[in-house]
Amino acid sequence: MVKKLRADEGGITPVLGAMFILGIVIALSSTFLATWGPSEMNRRAREHMEEVNESFRELRAVIEGLRVGESKTVSIRMGPDPVPFVPSPRTGGTLSVTPTPTPLPTSPSYWGNYWENYWENDPGNIKFDMENQSWVYELGMIILIQDNVVLMDSAPRMLTVWDAGGNQLGVYVDVIKVRGLGSSVSGTGMSTIAVSILRRFEKPENRENAVIRINSRYKNAWREYLASENQMLNTKGDNVSFDPNTLTLTILGKGKAGENDIIYYLKVTEVWISVS
Repeated sequence: MVKKLRADEGGITPVLGAMFILGIVIALSSTFLATWGPSEMNRRAREHMEEVNESFRELRAVIEGLRVGESKTVSIRMGPDPVPFVPSPRTGGTLSVTPTPTPLPTSPSYWGNYWENYWENDPGNIKFDMENQSWVYELGMIILIQDNVVLMDSAPRMLTVWDAGGNQLGVYVDVIKVRGLGSSVSGTGMSTIAVSILRRFEKPENRENAVIRINSRYKNAWREYLASENQMLNTKGDNVSFDPNTLTLTILGKGKAGENDIIYYLKVTEVWISVS
């Protein structure tokens, strides 16, 4: 009877040892996942937002490079990859298009008011939102919004000023309007931004001054851009003034008041955007 009890105890000992080792493995694994999991989730979230930034830069390059009538698509990943073995809901973003409210020109006689009133209208934008961060494409600028703080991530190639000779100043302004149907898509997979160039108009004329006035809800980003342009142009010796409250940059000519000594080139690109 005693020998049988000892045999049973000898069989239990390896089981207890295995359970003890298994408990250590589970404890170590839980500790590892508890520390590695959140760190890996943050890393993947950062990488995803960097990918979104690259997609918006690609979008800008496509818009600037396409010819009238051409079309192209840009892919954007809507959410980061999930972390294996870490139970957490997979998060995704929302991609949206807000077109300009400016009506399409209907006749040649319309163009007079169209050119003069362009700056009165919102140009439209493409936006990606995810949690507390957003990316926006507007007028060639890429805007970053973090925790409701609006920043200029990448400046647009909107304004070029040069000495045109003969006491004249050349001013070239390149503006982009977003057309399309107001729409949005949400998810965690891949989405597509379809881009088509509807038309481009360019109108050169002589002016006494050139006025750039931005109508945007992202005022801080545009204030930063216009202030930097104002500083750069004044450093060059050009006669420029900037009103940060109205987001208005005024470039004055070289001559006396009333002289049309600015050669002003305004190019407007209208781009049709759809998302899916």
